[in-house]
Amino acid sequence: MAIRIISPAPDSRVCLQTAIYYHCWGGADRTATAAFLLGALLGMDETQLIADYEFTSLSIWGIRSRNLSVFKALFDLFCCFPGETLREKAEYYFLVRLGMSREAVDLIRQTLVEEILGAD
Repeated sequence: MAIRIISPAPDSRVCLQTAIYYHCWGGADRTATAAFLLGALLGMDETQLIADYEFTSLSIWGIRSRNLSVFKALFDLFCCFPGETLREKAEYYFLVRLGMSREAVDLIRQTLVEEILGAD
């Protein structure tokens, strides 16, 4: 399955400290799904996640909308995962469904989130 590509390799500590790179041939559905899962893991809210998914409309495949059955199916399945928040549901997916370690999940967060100095 394409989403397994984001699962860290044994040497992930070195790789993840610099960047996370993922894509699919067309830059739409699989890329948008990976972005959705990573965004949820980082704590993005539903509105942000949906907007980010819709940005893949810029791919060669055309419009990607929250109203398409493929997105509705993804979101409905995701919402069935255990957890109160989207972040908790994503954490469940990474830890349980993908079998990633807590350390790897924390490393993804550290890599993709940077502190804004002076922000409260």
